[in-house]
Amino acid sequence: MVYEVEKRCLLTKMQYKRLELYLDKNAKFMFSKRLNSYLFRKPSYLRIRLIEGDGYAHITEKSGTYYDAARIEKNTEIKTGQLNKFITKIYARGYKKCVSVTTYRKSYLLDGLVVELNGIPHLGLILEIEALTNKKQDIKKHEKRIIQMIKKLKLKELNPDRYQGMLNMMYTAFLTDIKKIDFKKIL
Repeated sequence: MVYEVEKRCLLTKMQYKRLELYLDKNAKFMFSKRLNSYLFRKPSYLRIRLIEGDGYAHITEKSGTYYDAARIEKNTEIKTGQLNKFITKIYARGYKKCVSVTTYRKSYLLDGLVVELNGIPHLGLILEIEALTNKKQDIKKHEKRIIQMIKKLKLKELNPDRYQGMLNMMYTAFLTDIKKIDFKKIL
């Protein structure tokens, strides 16, 4: 079982630029990518992520809420050629509507933590700092490290209530029946 310990910060354009310069100088650059994600809330959280040129659909199922210090995360990959079959299966399980989100991401490794600069239409510029662990007893330790990193970067954590509200507005505005999405065109 994998636990994702994660905190977010909402950034201004100036903060984003300042962090980008800082991370380019002080962190290990991992990648810069455009991610197309399909986010489902019901019957539970499920994300299908497509990365340009990758050839795979990355499936993530999470339990818990944004208020939890960590969420249980299950990740699987399927070849993009199997995506339509997968969509049929999850539709039968009750996953009928989703929101399509494009994320422009730069990922870094800083002091053992993954630090991601994200530009997300309809949400804004968001910094995510995360750690993964298989040990439930290490969650508090990682949460403390992430909070210290936020302070070191002179930022303020995005309150889970506010982030949930931002997501709720996006879901309300853009929720789509998955039968109306042509996944063949996306790939």
